[in-house]
Amino acid sequence: MTESDEDDNENEWHIEYFEDWLEFYQSVKERSVSTRKSEIRQFDEWAKENDVNTIEEVDYRTIKRFITEQKNQDFAPKTVAGRFQAIKNVVEEANRDGVIDEHPIPRDFDLQDDWGIDESKTLREQYLEEKGLSEGVSEEEFEQLRKNVTPPKTRNQCILDLLWTSGVRASELVEVRLDDIDFDNRLMTVPDKKKRDPNATRTVHYGRLCDQSLSAWLTDRKKYQCLKDADEDWLFCSRKTAPLYPERVTDAVQDAADNADIQQPLGNDARGREIQYINAHSLRHGHGTYAADKVGIHRVQKQLGHASVEMTESTYVNPDDDEDDENPYKDMY
Repeated sequence: MTESDEDDNENEWHIEYFEDWLEFYQSVKERSVSTRKSEIRQFDEWAKENDVNTIEEVDYRTIKRFITEQKNQDFAPKTVAGRFQAIKNVVEEANRDGVIDEHPIPRDFDLQDDWGIDESKTLREQYLEEKGLSEGVSEEEFEQLRKNVTPPKTRNQCILDLLWTSGVRASELVEVRLDDIDFDNRLMTVPDKKKRDPNATRTVHYGRLCDQSLSAWLTDRKKYQCLKDADEDWLFCSRKTAPLYPERVTDAVQDAADNADIQQPLGNDARGREIQYINAHSLRHGHGTYAADKVGIHRVQKQLGHASVEMTESTYVNPDDDEDDENPYKDMY
C-alpha cells in the first residue's frame, strides 16, 4: 500500500454523516476543525468496532457506552467531555437536518450529574485532588528546586527563576527573544498563547531574582547558540535547537524536582505515560498563589493572561485588592 493510499484510508469515515458535518463546521469555525475532527474520529473508530454504522444508530445508550469506555480507559475528564460535546453537536445538527427524528440527549442532561464526569478537571487535577496535593509549588519547594538545578545550570537556573517570578507558560517562555526583554524595568513581552489572535502578546514583570541568573546565562549562552538561532536571538536555545522545545523546559523543572527528592508520580494517562506532581506549569500556579497575596488578584490576572478575573479567583487566593501602587511586582521577588 502506498503512502497516498494510507492517507486516503485515514480520511475515510465509517459513519458518512460525520464527513458532511465536518465540512459544514470547517466553513464556520476553520481554526478549531482539526480538534473536532480528532474528537469525532475517536467515536467513529469505536462505532466501526461496535457495529454502529449510521448516524441514526447513534442513540443515548450508544453514546453512553462510548463515554463510559473512555472514562474507564483513564482519559482526562476534559478530554472525555470534549469528545462527548463533539458527538452532541453532530447529533444536534442531524436532528435539525431531519436526518434523525429525535435528539438522543435529554434537554436536562448534565455530564457530571448523570455520568459522573467533571469536565472542569484535567486528569492531573483529578489525581492531585485525590492525593490532597496543590497544583502549584510552594515558596519552599521552589527554593529546593533552585538548589538542585541540573546542567546546563546557568540556563536551567534562569528558566526556573523566570517561570516562578513571571508565571508564564513554558510554551510562551521558549518564544522570547532578547529584544523582547526590557532589562532596566524587568519586563518581558511573551506570546499570549490563549488568545485567538496568533500574534497576540502581553508584557509581564519578572523579579530581581532573575538579574543574576539572566546575566550568567547570557554569558554562557554563546557556547550553546546554534546556527538556527543566528538571525533570531532566542533567549533559550541548545546546541542543536532554537528556540528550545517546551518539553526541555519541563525536563529542567522535573529533573530539579527529582534531585531535590520532592517529585512524586500521581498516576498514568490513557497512553500509560506517568503524570508527575511537579512540572513547569506547577511554577506558574505557584506564582499565581504567591503573587495574589502580594499584589492583588487583578494584577495576577493581567500577568497570567487570564480572560477574566473570575478565572483567576477560581484558581488562586483572593485577597483584598490594594492597587494604588503602580508596579508592586517590582519589589515582590
